[in-house]
Amino acid sequence: MSRILSVMALLLAMLTSGACTDHYLSEVEKTQPRGTAFDNALARNYLAMAKSESTYPDYKDTETFARRSLAAAQGKPTLPDEPKLRASFLPSDSTNELTQARQRLVAALDQNNRTARPDVAARAQVLYDCWLEQQAEDIQPDHIKACRDGFMTALAELEKPIAAPAAPKAAVVPDRYQVFFDWNKATLTAEAQRVIGNAAQAYKSSGKATIVATGHTDTSGSAAYNMRLSVRRADAVKAELVRLGVPAANITTIGRGQEDLLVPTKDGVREPQNRRVEIQLRKTGS
Repeated sequence: MSRILSVMALLLAMLTSGACTDHYLSEVEKTQPRGTAFDNALARNYLAMAKSESTYPDYKDTETFARRSLAAAQGKPTLPDEPKLRASFLPSDSTNELTQARQRLVAALDQNNRTARPDVAARAQVLYDCWLEQQAEDIQPDHIKACRDGFMTALAELEKPIAAPAAPKAAVVPDRYQVFFDWNKATLTAEAQRVIGNAAQAYKSSGKATIVATGHTDTSGSAAYNMRLSVRRADAVKAELVRLGVPAANITTIGRGQEDLLVPTKDGVREPQNRRVEIQLRKTGS
């Protein structure tokens, strides 16, 4: 009898996972894209990945890619996944290669490729996540190779110099950066300092600009505590920008707590990509 109950419980869990996954896929397909060309291309590519995973079925990764598609469709900044989040599943000989590949990808994306080459940039990011996911499963060598080779081809295209525009127009051009924090911390990591340095340099090159630093948290902890923590994170980014020469009067800080999650989660979930500050630079042409 206990064996029958166990089987029934397993079947119920599978049905529940499938229903949850179907919900996310349905929500993505109903969402009207409202982001940039890069966001919209990212949403399309992640949705294709989610549908592909759902045919196996791989409910966990289907839901992951569907959530990322939804975030991109809503115009929320969505970065490539990090190898350390799947470290316990990755073969030891692949971790360094994946880490270095992600560093190259992020560097290429930050070179204005999200705007200049939105389709290629989105394809490169999603193929990287495909490679990372397939390598973590380590079941289908042909799928690993296909995702890796596709990513490398797209990355090579992104790393080519961007041709200078023929006649730049004087206009207000928004630019965005993101920095991430360890759990329950408002301390800047070395990577965060590097990104803030890029934002400060972009500010100086713009001639005239304002900066808005918006702090966020994950859903672990109370809403009131998370609001205070998000403000501390935004203030830490502002302090670093000021140290790098950006006038404090030109920086606005906002705390959003656990609102506007980059990766939608239930309450109480420690999601690394939700622990962030978004830096928006508004440049005004001369």
